[in-house]
Amino acid sequence: LLVHQPTVRRRLHEHFADDTPILTIFSTDQVKPDSVPGIGPATIKKIATAIRGKLEIAVLANHWGKALSSMTYEKIWLAYKDANLAMQSIDANPYLLMSVAQLDFKKVDTFAKTRGIAANDPHRLTAGLQYIFRTAVLTQGLTYITITWFRQQAATLLAVREADLKMFADPQEALQYGFLLNEQYGLVTSCDMFATEGSVARIIKVAQKTAEPLMAPDELDDALDQFLDRFHLTINDQQRAAFQNVNRHGSAGTGKTWLTDLLVRFFNAQAKGKSVLLAPTGRAAKVLAKYTHEPAATIHAYLHLLPGEETGQFDADADWETFGDARLIVVDESSMLTTPLAYTVLKNVNFKKAHVLFVGDVFQLPPIGPGNFLKDCLDDEQVAATTLTRVYRQDSQSGVLALANRIRERLALPFGPDDDRYVSGNVALYNQRNAGRVFDAGVKAYQDALVKSGQQIDAQLLIVNKNIGATGRLRFNAELQALVNPAKNGEPEYISSYVDPVTNQKHHLRLNDRVMILKNDKHVPLVDPKTWERRAVLGENGLQQTDDFGTKRWRETIVANGDTGVVAHIDTKRHFVVVQIGQQYCYYSFGSVPRDLTLAYAITVHKAQGGQADTVIAIVNGADMMLNAQSFY
Repeated sequence: LLVHQPTVRRRLHEHFADDTPILTIFSTDQVKPDSVPGIGPATIKKIATAIRGKLEIAVLANHWGKALSSMTYEKIWLAYKDANLAMQSIDANPYLLMSVAQLDFKKVDTFAKTRGIAANDPHRLTAGLQYIFRTAVLTQGLTYITITWFRQQAATLLAVREADLKMFADPQEALQYGFLLNEQYGLVTSCDMFATEGSVARIIKVAQKTAEPLMAPDELDDALDQFLDRFHLTINDQQRAAFQNVNRHGSAGTGKTWLTDLLVRFFNAQAKGKSVLLAPTGRAAKVLAKYTHEPAATIHAYLHLLPGEETGQFDADADWETFGDARLIVVDESSMLTTPLAYTVLKNVNFKKAHVLFVGDVFQLPPIGPGNFLKDCLDDEQVAATTLTRVYRQDSQSGVLALANRIRERLALPFGPDDDRYVSGNVALYNQRNAGRVFDAGVKAYQDALVKSGQQIDAQLLIVNKNIGATGRLRFNAELQALVNPAKNGEPEYISSYVDPVTNQKHHLRLNDRVMILKNDKHVPLVDPKTWERRAVLGENGLQQTDDFGTKRWRETIVANGDTGVVAHIDTKRHFVVVQIGQQYCYYSFGSVPRDLTLAYAITVHKAQGGQADTVIAIVNGADMMLNAQSFY
């Protein structure tokens, strides 16, 4: 089980007598590195580590029993490499499992209670308070909350008395639990969040003072005029101000992708060094790359981060080589940036060499997470900003633009609940008045758009503002899949083992289905599209490498919640599907499909932000609590 290479296994059998206690001598380092003919020291060491690891994991499992999974035991041993030390540490503070084994607070709390940890134990309160702050405060877009509310939430969720939460009455004691109190205003924030926000403010202040112009300011206007003449382009005074701001400082602002493309092309031609183009989501990065004709990546992929990692413990470590020789770093759809995600970009920029341009629309949906970075930048006089307000003739007749501007300016809408329809330019709203008719109209509109586009799936997009219900994402996806990609005789198909209570159907995946990733994962195996086999990690000897436990290693990639792809292969005998995400082919076992993949013919408005399509069908349920001016906008 531990030695996969036949040659190594045969040489071990040839060297040791049948009654040799191999496990014992390897686990106690009795085998000398060069004692087995034909097996090198590195392999001997690896076998010894794997055997010792398995034996010590057995010790951990015997100590804690079935309270933890075998995978958790492996993570514990990898963290400590010593069973006795692991048992001593985790028995004293079970909440270490949250970082050691990446377990959720609720799971660890259940385990801790079985070990006799008291409800008001300081370790439990520390972990619990941080968990509540992350899940009940940061996820709501807030970076602080009132002390009264937080104390009440903590007492309820942790099932303790408010008298046990003394840290909320003493700033010094609060610090020991990782929190800062503002007694004057009765507010509380975490030390990590305070450090992140403070660091962002400090970096921006320093950047405004130390940034070197990308080119000599007195040469900018002449060079820009020559560039515009060469491509027969004209810009207005607001757009010219954007060039001047980017040249001097970097900038935050609202504007069109057209101007972003122009900025990138101009400064790539004038300044030494290329631009780096980033966006918060894969959908937004794809659109940015399309318009600028330059490579674009998600922030997380470029920085090798798993989405959500930036909201963890504050990390001041920076690497000024992250962006290489880039002179201009463009972050599109910046309204989606949380403060921690903006910090991960800013801390790695050498502002003496590179400038950062944040582009976005502050009226779009705010980020799902703490802070509202772009809005804060535009409210800060220290940040050089350009706001584009001028509308051109080709856009002035756009019904979408006119309606969006009315929503943005909080003006009365040109239709009401008694109107059957509203049509203006390229926008048409139909009032169906009941969920069944809304659903049927949405499917019919998608079908018409599909015919108009010549069956091009990417040409139309159906967006909703909820997942379940009569007009929810799940129901639309089941219907649109049957319309766009019905089952075909002889073709492989994934069929779930359960019936979805929303659609009253089993889930199906077919070849060429459009799908969306449901969770962040940095360990998704890659597949070779020529053979549909997982791609092995090979050693210098050309053989597949194994980990510390002798398990085969596969080449992996990072995927993020919200990434979209297409089902490229289904193996019904070996029970796995392959999804093409960009240029990568990713492996998913049938067992992982329900929690990792979902159909993406219809998506929620949050997932759609940053994307584009020729035809957009928006299902707007006026009675839905999720509908507000920003989601409609």
